[in-house]
Amino acid sequence: LVFNERDSALELGITGLDRILACKSNFVIPYSQISNVSARPEAATFWFPSGFRVGTHFPGLIKKGSWFRSDSADFFFVTNPEKSFEIDLIPNNQVGYQRLILQVPAGDTPEMWVEKLQGRMQ
Repeated sequence: LVFNERDSALELGITGLDRILACKSNFVIPYSQISNVSARPEAATFWFPSGFRVGTHFPGLIKKGSWFRSDSADFFFVTNPEKSFEIDLIPNNQVGYQRLILQVPAGDTPEMWVEKLQGRMQ
């Protein structure tokens, strides 16, 4: 997962094998459409009890892809829940998901990304 910070949006690039595992390639997330950001969300650790999944999910090992329920759609890109953070998006956003649960780049912390994104939210 590649993070690119732009003036008005966060760009996420998914490359190589991860693109196949997640069944997704790229996201552009306008900062104005982020409603909340939190570190180490509980959602990164739970098993998908119901809903429709597109991607790869092995409980306790890998969670990459989309999870659709009757009331929401979420995107996960996590192999280590302790290194993850959650981006909640405003309703009817252009990204198409209610929340994104992502793993931070190597060497970064979830708190660092929470602080960065909170500073850019409008």
